[in-house]
Order: sequence, then C-alpha cells, then structure tokens
Amino acid sequence: MGAIKMNTYEEVGKAVGLDEAKQWLYVEYMKTRWADSEAEKCAVGYAKEWAERFKNNREVECSDSIGQSVLRVLFKELSDKPFQSNLEIK
Repeated sequence: MGAIKMNTYEEVGKAVGLDEAKQWLYVEYMKTRWADSEAEKCAVGYAKEWAERFKNNREVECSDSIGQSVLRVLFKELSDKPFQSNLEIK
C-alpha cells in the first residue's frame, strides 16, 4: 500500500499530529512563506518536513531571517487566539 497523498498544508499538519495552536501557526506560516507552491511543497515532502519542525518546536531555529519575521507576526496574532494558552511562544 502506498503513502497517502496530501495536497494541502492542513492535511499535512493533521497527519503529523500538530495540536490546534501549532496547526494554525504551521498552516499560516507555510501559506505566507510559500503561498504559490502549496501543492508542490506537499508533493515533494517539504511541507511534512516543516510540519515536523513545528511539532518539535524547531520552527524558529530552522527558519531564515524572512521566516523568522513571518513567525514574529504570527506569534503576535496567535496571542489573540483562544487556543494559544498551551503554546510556548519564544
């Protein structure tokens, strides 16, 4: 049996087992950072690689300066979300 094909960042994040807050952060990050290549990033495994980074709290250290700028904005937005309480924001 082959691997399950995932076409969206939402599907990838759920498959990796991200909690609600990390799922939101991951999807928003990916859509902001690579908005025009979602299907491609999912098909080649890059989206899963990033989902694993988010799951293991490595999104900041693995991001370049552009990605870290995106994360700073998203962390501020996350503080207004009802599920932010279990997420450690660095």
